[in-house]
Amino acid sequence: MPPKVKKSTKNFMQRQAKAVISGRRRHKQNVSKASKVKDTRRSLAKRRATDRPDLGDSTESGLAQPKALGDMSLDDFLGNYEELIDKEMEGMDSDEETQLELAEDQEQEEEDGEDDVDEEDEEDEEDEEVDEDGDGEEGEDGLDSDLDDESDLEDAEEGTTLRLKSDSTSVPITAALVASWQTQLDEQKKPLRVIRKIVAAFSIASRHSLGDDSEDKEYQRLLRSVPYRVIDSAGYNAIVRMALKQVIPALKQLQPALQPGRIASNLGGWRSVKGAAKLYCTSLIAFLQNNTDPGLLAFTLNTLASAVPYVAAFPKVSRFLVKEVVTLWCGGETSLTVASLLVLRRMSITCPSGFTETLFRVLYLAFARHSRYMTLSSKDHVELMKATVKDLFALDIPTTYQLAFVYIRQLAVHLRNAVTLRKKEAIAQVYSWQFINCISLWCHVLTLSSAAVDSPLKPLIYPLTQVALGTINLIPTAKYYPLRYQLIRSLLHLAKYTNTFMPLSSVIFHPLTTPEFKKAPKKSTAKPVSLELLVKASNAFIGTKPFQDAIMIDIMSTGLEWFTQLSNTVAFPELIVPVKAMIRPHVKKCKNPEIQRQIKTMLDKLDAQAEFISQQRSTVEFGPTDSTRVAQFAATERKKSPLAKFYAEWSSVQDKKAKLISFSTPSQRDQDRVDESAEVGRMVAEIQGSKKAKTQDGSAREGGSKKKKKAKRMAAASLGQFGDEGEDEGAAAGDLSWMNE
Repeated sequence: MPPKVKKSTKNFMQRQAKAVISGRRRHKQNVSKASKVKDTRRSLAKRRATDRPDLGDSTESGLAQPKALGDMSLDDFLGNYEELIDKEMEGMDSDEETQLELAEDQEQEEEDGEDDVDEEDEEDEEDEEVDEDGDGEEGEDGLDSDLDDESDLEDAEEGTTLRLKSDSTSVPITAALVASWQTQLDEQKKPLRVIRKIVAAFSIASRHSLGDDSEDKEYQRLLRSVPYRVIDSAGYNAIVRMALKQVIPALKQLQPALQPGRIASNLGGWRSVKGAAKLYCTSLIAFLQNNTDPGLLAFTLNTLASAVPYVAAFPKVSRFLVKEVVTLWCGGETSLTVASLLVLRRMSITCPSGFTETLFRVLYLAFARHSRYMTLSSKDHVELMKATVKDLFALDIPTTYQLAFVYIRQLAVHLRNAVTLRKKEAIAQVYSWQFINCISLWCHVLTLSSAAVDSPLKPLIYPLTQVALGTINLIPTAKYYPLRYQLIRSLLHLAKYTNTFMPLSSVIFHPLTTPEFKKAPKKSTAKPVSLELLVKASNAFIGTKPFQDAIMIDIMSTGLEWFTQLSNTVAFPELIVPVKAMIRPHVKKCKNPEIQRQIKTMLDKLDAQAEFISQQRSTVEFGPTDSTRVAQFAATERKKSPLAKFYAEWSSVQDKKAKLISFSTPSQRDQDRVDESAEVGRMVAEIQGSKKAKTQDGSAREGGSKKKKKAKRMAAASLGQFGDEGEDEGAAAGDLSWMNE
């Protein structure tokens, strides 16, 4: 029995065999193409030799007479072809010139088509290689997989250089030259030749910042094949402006049937514009790479959004474009994030369905890499990325389900490792902003299941909820209370938009049963803080009054929001019974009177809502088994709901406090101190100015000292206005006065 061959060896042998066969096939095609082009050129030369009149002796030019071309050997003719063709192009009629151009275009398009076929064969062979582990994970940590499988721009640009007539001297790109191209674009109905010149010049301008001595292989290849050169800023600005504004409309003139959402390669006229379109798309990507101005990048992204039907015709260019656009999407600039969203959205609609999965995967991994930290400046950008990811995932729900299944399972694997291994590294991987933001992202994405009754995303709600609750209970200590309420807010968002009941009451009110809230708070001079940007609290901060106040705000906000979602449920009086039994025994043991007052207020509002629902359901004529009528009862809006009214008032007060306390950065505090110092300086200057007006007698000096004391008292009173306004605001809140103390 022959020995078994390893799968990797077998795949290698198959690839080698395919490469040999492909090389032989390409050699035969090149030979046939060369013979066809030679025959076409020979027939044109013979035709010109027979039709053209005798021009006499041409020995001065060093060339044979035209009517003797038919007698020349093929090698001699091809050797002097460049000089002959330049000489005879002046007298050639339009039909012969068009025939020669079509022959050259057909040769270029066939070569491009062969390159694309060979590239697709190589991609298919790579896709056939299966991960031997079969665990479906993207890397060692799963959340930080590199995009090594993306093709390089040099590979994507193979065969994109347009064949222009070679010249020993370079052509400078000037504003006058660009203006002449603009005139030709306006006058010609199908300006293909002008488009090729513009694209060739733009391919040089897009990489001009690299320098002529750059080691970039593609740029060096373009410098050898394209005669245009950038010599001044005026020409550079003119060609860039024209390329970004005029090329796409001009290309659409050659394909009038092109509509949004369609691929240009599926329409007529594609073979004539393929080379120019490919070079233009790769030049736009290079322009994105070599510029940093946000305004210019945003304008380029808008142009790329219009060029998506042409980009979608080249799979390698599409993959590389996704990589570059996603880099700008997660860069932190709001305008670039929005402009990138437009490009990615159109690509997901236009490109084939198989490409959408790649786009979604790259997008999610980029989000995971750029959400490792949360600061005051990055918080809004992370929220914006969540919203854009949700918007894109809504375009293809089946693909979203496959991706969500894989990565939610991946989160569960990380949590399992942390629970079983109990190693510091495994726990740190779970108790991190990256893990929390990934759970929050999937909570936002799964809200899409509310759009349809039979949505495939609904079965994923349960495992995601279990992962979040398992993360909360991994280390249920006071140190990780901030993380607890980060995850609870994500689950509340998911429960609200999917109308799903979750066992959150015990998780929300668990800190009230711990020793940290039964003891008297430690003395601390720290100011009130917000836990919204924290994952864990320091040991010195735990047990202090600011810590207890911050945790109590989270308990009140999440608890009131949760019970407000359930306030219209017909079983609300029964739902609050376990919560009341859990909280009431610990209220008496709490040594913080403010916390006691807040808990009692919330319990009173829960009792009032339970009584309100009891009165409402006493008049109904259906039982608990009638699920349809029960759902209708819960969906009915009740404007006089006591709990909903109290939660709205409480939320408005907390929003005002958050602007004053929670997000006061050090720079803002320093600015406040500068303003106060300026105010004091102004008052001191007034006092010194009044001192100069004093008279010499003693009565005047005595009056001046009284004015000085009075001015000091006024300055002290004016600096204390902020505290007085806070007290007045708290007194005006009525029943909510304890929230402002």
